[in-house]
Amino acid sequence: MQIENKESFIPDNPKIAIVTVISPQIPGHKSVEETNHSLYELKQLLKTLHFDSIKEYIQSIKKIDAGHVIGDGKIQEIQNDIDKIGFNLLVFDIELSASQHRNIQEATGLTVVDRNMIILEIFARHARSKDAKMQIEIAKLEYVLPRIHSVWYHQDRGGGGPGMRSGQGETAKELEKRAIKERIAHYKKESGAIATNLTEQRKKRDENTYLAALVGYTNAGKSSLMNRLCHEEVLEEDKLFATVDAVYRAMSIHFKPPILLIDTVGFISNLPTQLVKGFRTTLASVLEAHYLIIVSDISHVNCKEQLMVTLEVLKDLKAMDRPSIIVFNKKDRMHENERAKDILKEFPNHLLVSSFDEDDVERIKQQVVQYFQTVQKNYHLMIPYTDGYAHAKIMELGNIIGSENCEDGIKYHVSVKPSLVNCEIVSKYKIGIN
Repeated sequence: MQIENKESFIPDNPKIAIVTVISPQIPGHKSVEETNHSLYELKQLLKTLHFDSIKEYIQSIKKIDAGHVIGDGKIQEIQNDIDKIGFNLLVFDIELSASQHRNIQEATGLTVVDRNMIILEIFARHARSKDAKMQIEIAKLEYVLPRIHSVWYHQDRGGGGPGMRSGQGETAKELEKRAIKERIAHYKKESGAIATNLTEQRKKRDENTYLAALVGYTNAGKSSLMNRLCHEEVLEEDKLFATVDAVYRAMSIHFKPPILLIDTVGFISNLPTQLVKGFRTTLASVLEAHYLIIVSDISHVNCKEQLMVTLEVLKDLKAMDRPSIIVFNKKDRMHENERAKDILKEFPNHLLVSSFDEDDVERIKQQVVQYFQTVQKNYHLMIPYTDGYAHAKIMELGNIIGSENCEDGIKYHVSVKPSLVNCEIVSKYKIGIN
């Protein structure tokens, strides 16, 4: 079944006004600095959708208005500016409840979306794999369902207008809710079947490879590092969430079994709950990894805050027990962050790199290889000349430390993955452990 992106939150050719607040009641907006950073990030998210804003509204509020978030005076200011400035879309840089979303839309007559909707829209447009598309569609539909009044009004289904409570409009909304619930149920059923196949794929990868995952804040340079480490061409753009699917590539090194590198979706502060819970494909790839390469942009003024968001998400995923290294990327632009040296001192288990420096890329490779070398087991094997299969298999799966031709066969000193310790070849021909 083809995944349809029916519930687009964004009207065609939007003219955007942004609304944000400074309030002790809202995480990430408790100070002017926090709000400015969040506002900058929202603009980058809009840039990813190729949109710009033409107006910004910032209100400092001690107590959030339960109905509209912002006060009546700010609502009136927005209403007065609609014809004067000519915007048709309000983007709130905070999550709106279903009732707030409806109330603001009815008060202004404009289409209203929040930060979460923008992120969901980006994910929907950038997903490539069937499972990723399905998970995102489920997340979008679950987010739309309690806000169906606003989506229905925006798309003008069944007639009526703001404030409709009965008649044809009410019927249209109920039909739409039922249709959305049916689509969610169908996608979840199909997604379960895909999940079973993915689990089998992961088992095979785990048996035959080592897995290292690149994780970090969105736009930290993970895809650039992926390309240099694997000599591959993964999309790399100066945009938030340029990559939303998990991408697997073999690292370009002589090591057995092969080391696969996973490029994962970037994290972001206040990531929508629906995506954390529902975007199983990419987040599961983090849990699949044996080793984490935590990438952070050392040049960014909010480097530490972004790193802490990454560590918090990994903690929520219960992935902090995995061995890891912090890679501070973009050292060539480090002068842009005055706090950079203090951050490096605070996190001593790190590498300072530029993805464009070949020596730095090689250092990352060696760090990964050294870890996997430490978890391997060393054995002495004596394989007779007559067992060609065993020779081929040990050459394929083992790192040959040394070999010696003897009268009846070849004596190998090999390093192998622990899962191979009890395989038939090692068990049969093992003559010593070192």
